[in-house]
Amino acid sequence: LLVAIVSGQTAQAQYHPKHPDVKGIVNAAVRYLEQDHPKQGYTQQMGGAAIIGLAILKAGRPKSHPKITAAVKLIRQRLQQGAPDNYNGGIATIFLCELDHQLYAPEITLLIKHMVAAQRSDGSWSYKNFHCGDTSQTQYAALCLWYAHKAGFGHLVPKDAVAEMTNWLLRTQDVTGSFGYHPEDPGTFTR
Repeated sequence: LLVAIVSGQTAQAQYHPKHPDVKGIVNAAVRYLEQDHPKQGYTQQMGGAAIIGLAILKAGRPKSHPKITAAVKLIRQRLQQGAPDNYNGGIATIFLCELDHQLYAPEITLLIKHMVAAQRSDGSWSYKNFHCGDTSQTQYAALCLWYAHKAGFGHLVPKDAVAEMTNWLLRTQDVTGSFGYHPEDPGTFTR
């Protein structure tokens, strides 16, 4: 056991963000993301563009990178068309909070308001008119609201919304500790 722990720590210590192999992998990934992918529709969705922009930003590229500025432009266009779905809105919020939460405060504020308004009465988030909550969409909402809070937008995140979300997650968690994709809410903490 001691040998496994020590060898694991040695392997872990060898690779770090500045390691040449890691930098090579990251640079290859950025080169791929910089390409245009016209057949992949996610690049035309605000969330798809935002996650590409976020990856490029996290790779240390400048905020003026064309994919980053294109993501901001697409987010602004889509927000003019109405409320985004939970996935796209969540990723867009995270991206803008990481990019520049002060510069993009109007967009972040609007995205947070849309996310809070999309919460279901049971505390979860899901597809419109769907019969039950969606754990995946709820986690995007949780991350979105957490990033918003960290970026100074906590006043827009109602404590009741967070409490209701937490209670839904507690009620729908499987007795083994895992979470189902579309769990049935028992309405009680007794599972």
